[in-house]
Amino acid sequence: MAARPDIKGIVQSAIHQDPTISDPTKIIVSVEKVGPIFRKREVITLEGTVRHPHEVDKVEEVVSRKLPNVPVSNVLKTE
Repeated sequence: MAARPDIKGIVQSAIHQDPTISDPTKIIVSVEKVGPIFRKREVITLEGTVRHPHEVDKVEEVVSRKLPNVPVSNVLKTE
């Protein structure tokens, strides 16, 4: 079963629309399936850099609010 192609677009759109995220173009979003063969689930991974330390948590919050049932792996770093 393939990952839903709309998840990445939904996440990117939500990040770009939030005015409190200073430079969303530096955030890389990926979606992958993880887990055993018959119980795979989608996980959103956030990579890249943000300007301010509080933005690391803010980006994850935006994504979790938009897709509350999809786990998020946040590996964002501060510039």
